[in-house]
Amino acid sequence: GLRPAPTFKEGHCTPVTFYTTPAPFSASTYRPNRGQFYEKKHCQIKSRDKNCKQVVKLFASCLTFAVIMDHKNETYLLLGSNLGDRLHYLQEARKLITEKIGEISLASGLYETEPWGISEQPPYLNQALQVRTSLPPADLMHSLLHIEQQLGRSRSGKWEPRSIDIDILFYGNTILNTPDLVIPHPELHRRNFALIPMLEIAPELVHPLLGKTIEELFDESQDPLDVMLFETE
Repeated sequence: GLRPAPTFKEGHCTPVTFYTTPAPFSASTYRPNRGQFYEKKHCQIKSRDKNCKQVVKLFASCLTFAVIMDHKNETYLLLGSNLGDRLHYLQEARKLITEKIGEISLASGLYETEPWGISEQPPYLNQALQVRTSLPPADLMHSLLHIEQQLGRSRSGKWEPRSIDIDILFYGNTILNTPDLVIPHPELHRRNFALIPMLEIAPELVHPLLGKTIEELFDESQDPLDVMLFETE
């Protein structure tokens, strides 16, 4: 929990209340509790004691720095696999995402889907994840590509079968269009294998470009391919 920082003796400076950690504070190692954000309140220091002012300023700047460093963004990812042991690849992908990207806060069920683009290949297992990460979009993409490589993904052509595929669907309300990365995913609203898992974990999420919820996008989808809940033993 939080506790007020000690105030200074009257005569040296006016009482100033900050919120600090229960243990001795270190800007280099401190990590706020998950989901908590601290705001530095406005304070006025009326004192001739320069040391007093410097201590308070240093404390405030360290606290602000720690909050910034711990800021997390919500990103939505889509996992897919249609080669080998599909369940194993999805499980390993979730494990590596937790280790290298951030905490998985929501996960949809598993869905078996018809392949998109090239029909003559095995069906996919797909799963949507909500992940809290401090990585910016470009670093997130590179980390996900590295995870795919670790799990044996090789790229030989568009829509080819794959051991693992990890797509960034959303990154907060970010809109990004570069040669290497487009966010939100440009085909998301046309693909039921992405919309249906997302419908399970974030039906009210609004597409920042289209201005419609996931539920509305699914209702308008014209994708004819089957997406079925996959029952595991």
